[in-house]
Amino acid sequence: MSYSRHRARHHRPRPYRPDQRKNFNVYYCLCGEYNLILERPLAEFPQRATDQAYIINNATNMYKWNVKKGTEAIVKRESGYEKQLRFGCPRCELTVGYNASGDSFAGDYTYIIADALTAEQGVIPEALQAELNATPVEEQAENQPIPSP
Repeated sequence: MSYSRHRARHHRPRPYRPDQRKNFNVYYCLCGEYNLILERPLAEFPQRATDQAYIINNATNMYKWNVKKGTEAIVKRESGYEKQLRFGCPRCELTVGYNASGDSFAGDYTYIIADALTAEQGVIPEALQAELNATPVEEQAENQPIPSP
């Protein structure tokens, strides 16, 4: 019987270098729930001409969704009809994105609805805030749900 002796190698721990860590961009629903984590800012992605949704190419971009599969919808476009599988926030169910093919997450592109997500938790996007400020207070009150007794 042969025995071999191995000397344990002790490596010095690598120092923590925060500048080498990859920065991720986290996006939140208007209710405050995180919905999307991207490697680069959402503003760097191209936008669709039809609805200004941000286009994420699934083959070349890594991201993490925290969404719930929603309903399928048929949307009329100038060139015909488009089938969408929509994704919503798991907390409030607000639609935040969709796949135009309707084939779940495995489609070629994922579309993020413009102004549905914000980079700062609890902060309403500027474009949406401007729209709310332009809407008369009476009209805003009419659109609020009636609290149950």
